[in-house]
Amino acid sequence: MSKKRIRAIPLIALFVLLTLAIISLGLFTFLHYQPVQQIVLRQILKSYNLSEFRISFSKARITLWNPVTVVANEIKVEYGDNTARASIDEITAVFKPSSLFRGPRMPEALNIIGPDVWFRSSRSGETRIKKAVGEMAGLLAGASRIKNLSIRKGTISWDDRGINLSGLEFLLSRLGGGPSFRISAKGNLSIGGKACLIRVKGRLDSQSHNALSFADLELDGLSIPVSWLPGSHDVVPKGGEANVKARLTLKKDELHTNVSIASKNLEFCLRSSLTQKTYNFPSLSLIFSSTYKDGSFVVPEFTLNGSGISLSGSFSTNFNVPSKALKLKITTPFLPYVEFRRIFPDPLVGPWITKKLFPVLSDGKVKVEKFCVEGTTDQLQALNVPANRSCLSLRVVWKDLSALQDEKPFSFRGSSGRLCISNGRLIVSGVKGSYGSSHVT
Repeated sequence: MSKKRIRAIPLIALFVLLTLAIISLGLFTFLHYQPVQQIVLRQILKSYNLSEFRISFSKARITLWNPVTVVANEIKVEYGDNTARASIDEITAVFKPSSLFRGPRMPEALNIIGPDVWFRSSRSGETRIKKAVGEMAGLLAGASRIKNLSIRKGTISWDDRGINLSGLEFLLSRLGGGPSFRISAKGNLSIGGKACLIRVKGRLDSQSHNALSFADLELDGLSIPVSWLPGSHDVVPKGGEANVKARLTLKKDELHTNVSIASKNLEFCLRSSLTQKTYNFPSLSLIFSSTYKDGSFVVPEFTLNGSGISLSGSFSTNFNVPSKALKLKITTPFLPYVEFRRIFPDPLVGPWITKKLFPVLSDGKVKVEKFCVEGTTDQLQALNVPANRSCLSLRVVWKDLSALQDEKPFSFRGSSGRLCISNGRLIVSGVKGSYGSSHVT
């Protein structure tokens, strides 16, 4: 090989390197040009197939390195029929370079700052909303590939329902390389002008097809208004607030809960077709565990204490039955008669007991050995119908009661005995006491 050719090789190599450098620099400059970066970002958004949403942003920048970082500011999102919209201060998404060449282009990390989401109900747009929700669900189904997702300073408003969630802080981070995530969230929930603080933390596991297979969550709710609780024809919450601590464990299709509720100034109304009674408790605590599976909800045991009362019981219902089947059992220790009278469910029993029997009794103590309500909601709303009498049973024991105390010399003292209601029949037995100078046995 001639010397001229040998000398030309380094020059050719240098020329090639300079050409590649110029092309790379030009490509780098071109791709970092703001209009070009906005086009690239719009193409990324198109891969998510969000046809029902209009998305715009004021500026965006993309760092083409490993990893690829996309930052967009002042994002505006509007739903097709204007039933929903959102504004976001900033979104930062981090991608693997290889993920940009296949869709949907799911980032490894996503940081959302200052989202303000607003929506309202719309009957005319119901079909379109369902379609949009389906699109979003399909997008979120792939979120199991995200290693870190954070939301800061978020707000969500449901305009026509008066529901607002503000100060939203949310963090989802992957544990190791598997489909397990650590989750934490908190926010101030406001409904109808009343507000409370909600906190959630725990762990989530997803299966390969993105279905949730395991969850272990701790929930704290501070100063939750009791009026938020869903009422029914029979039980109507009226006032008070409660602090709630709960642990929820989901294993496949079975949900277990352990719940502690401490309420203050609780007020609710118990109603039947004939009468109603309002209950007030300065303080009340409820502790229970439950299981839910295939529409069956079971509370094997609960305890209720406070404001002079103490009782325990169990509860179960099946949501798969058109007229839900309910079963409630309650027992109490010996309570002062005045407290027993205060908590007794008058609307659920015949008027003779509450209007004729109870007014002539005083003092002493009463123990509920068994109070059981079992039947469908239709049956329990019509306990006065003879066919439904078997839905309620009651067994009460009393001691040291006084009767007809203001009707001397006919008053009874130190009375003890048992009262039973079963299948609509009232049975009083084992009555003992003093009548004047005589003893009744």
